Amino acid sequence: MKFPNTSLIFCTILLLISCKSEKTKIEEAKNVVNSFVKDIELENFQSIKSTYPSYSNFKGEIWLLYQFEITDAKLENNLITVYGKYKQFDKKNETIMFVLKEVDGEYIIDHTKGLTAYFKSNLYLFLKNAGCLRNIETDEQISIVCSERQFIFKSLAVQAAKALESSIEIAPSSDAIYLTNSSGFINGEITFVNNSDVDIPAYSYQLYFVFYDKQGKIMDSFEDLGGNHNIIPAHKNITTRINRSLKYGLNNGVDDVSAVLKIIKTDWLESDIVNNPSKDITCAKIDEILKTQ
Repeated sequence: MKFPNTSLIFCTILLLISCKSEKTKIEEAKNVVNSFVKDIELENFQSIKSTYPSYSNFKGEIWLLYQFEITDAKLENNLITVYGKYKQFDKKNETIMFVLKEVDGEYIIDHTKGLTAYFKSNLYLFLKNAGCLRNIETDEQISIVCSERQFIFKSLAVQAAKALESSIEIAPSSDAIYLTNSSGFINGEITFVNNSDVDIPAYSYQLYFVFYDKQGKIMDSFEDLGGNHNIIPAHKNITTRINRSLKYGLNNGVDDVSAVLKIIKTDWLESDIVNNPSKDITCAKIDEILKTQ
């Protein structure tokens, strides 16, 4: 009587189990990722803590993964990598990566890339250009590096805004300032000159005015709400019309006006800093400033 080749049977069973095990592991990892995405949306932080332990080390904000879909997954070196896509504002296919490991028979998220809102931001690109993100590959690391250095990047944008403000002036010609006062109302036009090399977006600035009588006393002051603001092209003029009733019905006659333009939105300046990186700004210099704070 011939006995079956038990070694062959054992190897075949082992192979089948191994194949099934890999597929099962990937499915389990996918389930963990999907649960995490739902927990983020519902702010189930206790569940998040057990699913993604290092998430508590994140700095700053994260993206809510709207319309999240898993696009691929693979098992390699005992780690499962899950790729997905989600909708971010008007972008339909932003990519995110989850890397999971098995601990005590269950999968947890070891690290991610694409979850922190710092990723691909102007700050991220600025620090990348400066060399501060070499060998930084996880959301946790990215968020910490970016949050610590954010104030430096913001200060550069503020400096650029102040330099820009100083390049704006009221046209010196007497014809440029035209004001008439009738029965307590101010009607007129003021021309601003942009002496800089950049266009100033309409949404980014605010105008302020102060009116004086012949004795130099302030009759009225106001902040233009900016509903009719236009872009101010580089080395060009823009004329703003004023229609204003004076406070308390004063009608003594406006003799002079001072006006100033303030930059109130600097996101476009941040983009300019990123798109035109300075060779003088290095990670070493950035970290030098960081040490003094």
